[in-house]
Amino acid sequence: MKLRGSVSQTPLPGYPKLQNQDGSLELQVNYHLNSTEISTLPEDGEDFLDERFPQFHGLGLRLTRLNLTPKNGYSVWLLELTYSTPADSSGENPEAEETIEYDTDEYEAPLASCEGYRTNWDHVLLQNDKSQETINKTWWENAVNTVIPDEAKEQVKWAKADDGVPDGWHVVYAETMPGVTGRLTGAGVVTVTVRKNSKSALTRAMKSDYTRQTPPDTFEQSGEWLRCGSSIRKEGKKWVLTVKYRNAKKIEERLYK
Repeated sequence: MKLRGSVSQTPLPGYPKLQNQDGSLELQVNYHLNSTEISTLPEDGEDFLDERFPQFHGLGLRLTRLNLTPKNGYSVWLLELTYSTPADSSGENPEAEETIEYDTDEYEAPLASCEGYRTNWDHVLLQNDKSQETINKTWWENAVNTVIPDEAKEQVKWAKADDGVPDGWHVVYAETMPGVTGRLTGAGVVTVTVRKNSKSALTRAMKSDYTRQTPPDTFEQSGEWLRCGSSIRKEGKKWVLTVKYRNAKKIEERLYK
């Protein structure tokens, strides 16, 4: 569950609380919300879906008790929720099934984005036929962009080998990685599929799409995660939500909440 526009975007201090009661897990979590948010209340039997606490996902925790109490002249309400698992279910929710898969989305990163990139990897250095200057080889070996020093702008220039050599110029240094256009790499992708009897619980969870969210299982991958777009379909009597989480070194906070 994720309360939209809550007075407090985080649970009350000390929550959530997880305990074992006679073989059944019980999670207590309290929120503040205003009167306009009462329509966002979770339904009885709904899974615990607060994306801020993925460590409690997949435990079979279902809403079993809801208390709503007015505070401060009815401008603020205290929402007390209790999620629990049946004592005989070993923590598995018979009404919901969740599968988690890890895959790698492979792609070719341009050479210029690779660590240690040098311009001579994929550029040739051209010299003007009229130039008699000696090329500074140390500069050629260590250049990381196509900027030419002011004193040499009329003498040399960088070019792609496929562009051909223009009249009045010749190749003084060839590219050092001929034919190489990039480096094969990949981004970790976790796919979560949830099957439930209730469609409303899945549509509510979908409101977290395209936000900085951690999947239920990161498969020991470091970095940060972005929850991508969800899809919902019906299979028999079940509603099925599928969503991907994409891994990256950094998910820009100015672009994604």
